[in-house]
Amino acid sequence: MGARQAGRVVVVVVAALLLTASRCGDGDDGSSAKGSGNGGASGGSSTGGGNSPSKPVKSPGSSPDTSPGKSPGPVNSPDGSPEDSGAFTGTVVTRSVNPPYMTDGAYRATCSALDIQLTFQAQGAYGATAKWRVLVLDYEPSNTRPVKEGNAARGVSVRPAAGTLDVGSRTTINVSGKYTSVVSPSDFWVVVEAPVKSGNFTPTPFRCVS
Repeated sequence: MGARQAGRVVVVVVAALLLTASRCGDGDDGSSAKGSGNGGASGGSSTGGGNSPSKPVKSPGSSPDTSPGKSPGPVNSPDGSPEDSGAFTGTVVTRSVNPPYMTDGAYRATCSALDIQLTFQAQGAYGATAKWRVLVLDYEPSNTRPVKEGNAARGVSVRPAAGTLDVGSRTTINVSGKYTSVVSPSDFWVVVEAPVKSGNFTPTPFRCVS
């Protein structure tokens, strides 16, 4: 083989080696690109998982829970206190008497045929209720002489004789019958008491006239 042919062979071999090296380099770059792409997709997936919505957290000023099974708190009256549960703490006063005629500080009554109307009104704290009863007595009750049911004025009836009233409400009762007394002047007292058997009462005096 001559020197010129040997030189050609060397050139061809070197060119082949350079071509092979070039192809190997291109393969490595493609693999790296593919790896980088896969890495980017993986990174995106991780980021997406980290942005998943979290459960809401209640702030200190949030509204109370109203889910079923939880009862609401007590309802307050306008003054801020819990509403009265219905205890009979109210009292009752006499507002009017009919007929309204009086003599010597007592209402005049035709005792042979009584027909008298008294109107009562309940008083007390907000939301309270008065439980009352009416007795017709043949004496005037006082702090030293309490109400006694046995001293009823005989022959006199009252309708209604008892009941309940919300504070501010009114009711009218009717006194009827016939009253006879062995003493003179012939007096009797219509007594409204509330609460019942509490000793808190209001007597209204009547005197028999012919």
